Amino acid sequence: MSFYTDVFDVRGESYNAAMDRFPDAREKERAILIEMLDPRPGELILDAPAGGGYLADGLHRTGSAPVCVEPSEDFAKPLGGRYETYHSDIFLMPDFGRPLDKAGSLAGLHHLDREQILDFFKGCHSALKSGGVIAVADVLDETPVATFLNGPVDQWTLTGHEGVFFRRGDFTSLLSEAGFDKIEETFREFYWTFSTFNDLVGFCQSLFGLVKADQNAIASTLTELLGVDEVEGGFGLRWSLLYAKAVK
Repeated sequence: MSFYTDVFDVRGESYNAAMDRFPDAREKERAILIEMLDPRPGELILDAPAGGGYLADGLHRTGSAPVCVEPSEDFAKPLGGRYETYHSDIFLMPDFGRPLDKAGSLAGLHHLDREQILDFFKGCHSALKSGGVIAVADVLDETPVATFLNGPVDQWTLTGHEGVFFRRGDFTSLLSEAGFDKIEETFREFYWTFSTFNDLVGFCQSLFGLVKADQNAIASTLTELLGVDEVEGGFGLRWSLLYAKAVK
């Protein structure tokens, strides 16, 4: 995952700063995945790639025990000693020493190629107990989110962005090849939510590291390409992901 580490060794600090300042902005995105995982107290649940621990934090609140795998040590700094953490490419699954109950991955797989994703799914299959669940979410190809990430984000960051996004059925095919059963895919649309429009723009500027654009350019791009609506309590940025769930 050299491209992943190249990106998040540079952008990880800014990304984590955005999440620290607006920890609830992406709550719906995370909540959908956590609902699919249906975590129970005491369960060992993988978060990979874990980044600064956004999914892990949500899992921890349910009483489960997150196990984090994150390739970029700089990106993983917020994890500290809070969770069991491994610094490794996620397609080279470390030895956890015991079976995991479940595995989750939120919006990080598009930095891998298809062979690496398949290896990651195979690694999860090997690490999970019989009957264990995997739930993943990432960007659907040919959506406004995909266009935004491989367009403005690619152009306005120091690292660029070359996401390999998913088509409907990709998760089903890859998970099946890795040995999983009872596979379900669903496309979900939701909002990232903020109290003010300026907060929305500032969050995206920091999260994606948009250092080559001013706030006016970012604001108009978010509005025109993705869409911004007034929602209860503030403003919502339209976002979407493809979700999938499967059982070992």
